[in-house]
Amino acid sequence: MSKKIIHTLLLCLLFATAATAQKNQGVIKLNPIGFAFGIFDLGYEHKLSERSSFEGSLSYASRNLRLLDLKYNFFGVGAAYRYYLTKKDFPVGFYASPQARFSSGSFINFGSPTEKFAATTIGLVLGYQIVYFDVIALDIGIGPGYVISGLSPDAALLSPGIAPIFNFKVGYFIGSKNTGTKK
Repeated sequence: MSKKIIHTLLLCLLFATAATAQKNQGVIKLNPIGFAFGIFDLGYEHKLSERSSFEGSLSYASRNLRLLDLKYNFFGVGAAYRYYLTKKDFPVGFYASPQARFSSGSFINFGSPTEKFAATTIGLVLGYQIVYFDVIALDIGIGPGYVISGLSPDAALLSPGIAPIFNFKVGYFIGSKNTGTKK
């Protein structure tokens, strides 16, 4: 998939979520740690009720790590249902979140043939989200996941099996003012 198509999809997601969020409450999120690894991860959490939400995300990565003789490119899409365990205003509090993610791409170890992969991860994340100054969201979570991979069993990076899921995102809260925030 070309970079122009990916950038267009990400921009469409950003504008669509911003437009719908004007009427409803939601959070546009980015993973700042991913940038260090060449990963752009954009997500949107949409309020379904006072204690539940749906989150969708798109990921794109392209990185050439010459020191490790590795180059990778991938595209991913994810979905999660989130249930807030604490009785605070959306989107603040502890949550449980079953989620699924599909990724497809390639790895190149210089001097070796290109390995293409497709992987699906299904898991459960427990986390906490807080909103500062009524607009800045911080979302942290961790949980177990199960990876179903199209790579060979001897490929260590995306081998099928149990793997941890880490969640660290910073976001922008859109919607009506939130009374359960820190100032």
